[in-house]
Parts: sequence; C-alpha cells; structure tokens
Amino acid sequence: MASSWTNPLQALAVVTDHPARAASEALSEALSSTVLDPEGFDKARQEARKKIEEYQPVDSRDDTAALLEILLDKLPKEGQMALASDIETSDLRLLRNHLVDAILKPMKLAGGNQPITEPSSNLAGMEQIESSLHEIEPSKRNQTRLKQDCLQRDGFRCSISGHYDWSSLEEGKVALPADGRLTITQCAHILPFALSDFDERVATETRNKAIIWFALHRYFPELRDKIDTSTINNHANLITMDASLHSAFGQYRIGFWPAERDNTYYIRSHGGLPLPAIISKGQEFVHFISHDPQIPLPDIDFLKTHCRIGEILRVSGIGQRIEKEVENSLQDPSNLRPDGSTNLWSIMERKMLINV
Repeated sequence: MASSWTNPLQALAVVTDHPARAASEALSEALSSTVLDPEGFDKARQEARKKIEEYQPVDSRDDTAALLEILLDKLPKEGQMALASDIETSDLRLLRNHLVDAILKPMKLAGGNQPITEPSSNLAGMEQIESSLHEIEPSKRNQTRLKQDCLQRDGFRCSISGHYDWSSLEEGKVALPADGRLTITQCAHILPFALSDFDERVATETRNKAIIWFALHRYFPELRDKIDTSTINNHANLITMDASLHSAFGQYRIGFWPAERDNTYYIRSHGGLPLPAIISKGQEFVHFISHDPQIPLPDIDFLKTHCRIGEILRVSGIGQRIEKEVENSLQDPSNLRPDGSTNLWSIMERKMLINV
C-alpha cells in the first residue's frame, strides 16, 4: 500500500512573525552593499553584539543572548548583516522567538520526513493504491519519478557510502561489482519537503508559510530566487542516500560543507560523535558525480544552508530540546481521564513546542 503522509508542521502553533518586518523588507537591498564593505560589516556586528550584551534575560531559561550570538557567527555574511540590522531595530526577545519559530522549529521538525513513496508490489493492494493516487497532490505523485531520476544521476547507489540500490539491482538497472555492497536507498530532500506542503484553505498554514519563507530568504539570502514552496521538489534539492544516512541527515546529525574541489564536500558530524558506520572508516569527503548531465547535482547553497542550520541546532541546544519535547509528547495519554485530571495545557505545550 502507498505510505501515508502527514505534514509534521501542522502541529505548530501560529508562527511568530518578524517583530519589524516592514522595516526589514525595506532594508534588504542596502544590506547587500554593506556586506561588500568590510568596515561597515565589522561595525554592524560590533554594534549588534553590544546590544546583545546589554540584554536583560527575563528568567534563568532565557537563551536570547546566547542564540543571537550563535546566529551572528553561523549565518552567511548577508544573513549576519540582516540579523545585525534586526537586532538594532527589534525587541530581542521577540526577534529570538521569531527565529526559533520560523526557522529552527520548522527545519528540525520537517527534516527527514518522507512524502509519498513508491507503491508496494503487493498486487492485492493495487486498486487501493490507484484510488489513493488520485487524491495526492501532483508534487507528491512525482516522488517516484524524482527518485528514479536521482538514482540514475547518482549511478544507482547511495551518493555518500557508494553502496548500490537493492531495487535497482533487482530490476536489472545496474550490475553489482565484485566488491560492491547493497543497501536500501531513499530520495533525501536537502531542504525538507514539508516546507512546501501547506494547506492554502487553512488561514494559519497560509500565514505560517509566508513567515517561514520570509525568514529563510532573509537570513539565508542565497536561497532567494532558487527555492520556495513551489520548487522544493527539484533535482538540485535531492540526494540518493542510504535510509540510515537519510535519517541522520534529516535529524541534522550530519551535514556536508563545501571543500576546495567542485562538488566535493566535507562530511560533518554536528553532535561531535563518530560518523555512522555505513560511511567508510576514515572517509572525510564525499564527491558528487553525475551519471546523467541532464540532471543537476545537489546545489551547494542548499547543502550549506542545511549544514549551517544543523550547527545552530546543535550548538544552541535547541535541536535537542525539540527532540525531547517530541519524545515527551509521544508519551502523553491519547484519551482524557474520566475524573478530569488530564493536564491539557501541558499536552498542548509539548505538541506545539511552546516551551522551546
């Protein structure tokens, strides 16, 4: 049977908007020229850090200053300039909440979640599959075709480990070398698929979509004019990856940072732990090779954005906090207690990540 798809971002409450959005949009063009001026860039960062140092936390759990400092280090240069400008003109606590709600929560929740995948070969379920396909949006119906395209581009193997795709071998699309190994692969999105899947009939989802993409394009400006909700499903945003590696990649445990050679990337472990066992011992790099020049390779800016966000999630501790809240929410009772003692507010806080 076809697998079901539930957008993980539907659990989010209303995403906090930028505290000074109108002013931020007006300043976007000026920021680009400031980045080209080293003195202006350094001065803006110094002034932003001074305001951060003056910030008074609201309680012992307030990580506003620490998070803004991390972002000033980890964002791309133009994104740092946008943040420095926003620090000067915004309430810092509100700005912190916007950055967490509009970037870190959605990226963390959405990472690694697969849309509709290939139908099962079970003939008894084919009628149900055919029926369900008519109800799936076109972007989701394309997943099988996209996976086949990327498998062909990537030589019918995991782009990271080099292990061959089991199904492709069974279908006669590839021959297994004497020293070759098999694995089950998935078509991994670099920027998560769920960032494209909003129900326009629901006002909250429409609003959240606008805020999330405004934040991504503002603080990761290399994404502008390259990717948005309508272009998540493009070959440059996809990598053929072993299923276990896809899980680690989607959870931002590993990422890929550009090396000096074209299409070559350092393999980074964001948690400081050893790389997954499926990666060859001592392997430090991955080199993406296209076996079909008609199909673009993974985009360098998408991979850099993914890697930056992975570092921010880990260094700030917010990634771990989101994981903990999601884990705790799975233990919440599915039914209310008859005596009325169920703490509904605590359940809602966990499910909507209100305390992150």
